[in-house]
Amino acid sequence: MLLYVLDGCLEHFVRISQLEIRLLAQKEGAEEPREVVFLPQAQRATGETEGNTSMFAAEIDWLPEDGTFKGEFVSLTIGEKTFTGVTFAYPEGHEIHEH
Repeated sequence: MLLYVLDGCLEHFVRISQLEIRLLAQKEGAEEPREVVFLPQAQRATGETEGNTSMFAAEIDWLPEDGTFKGEFVSLTIGEKTFTGVTFAYPEGHEIHEH
């Protein structure tokens, strides 16, 4: 599964320096969520490297065929702002907005 970090308007990729993004994911009917670790992906075409990328990947072989789950980011740092406990439903999604 790929995870992309985008700006607030979902128009531009945002490179971050985080070396992993941890997610708690729970498929329907499961008693407990499972931790998923997304690792940074270097992209030669864009010059992105580990520690300076907008793309992360994780292998999640235990998801149901339709790929649906509820998720919660443990901690995600974008620029100077750290987000914790942000929940979403996949594939519906959730946009993070500062108030």
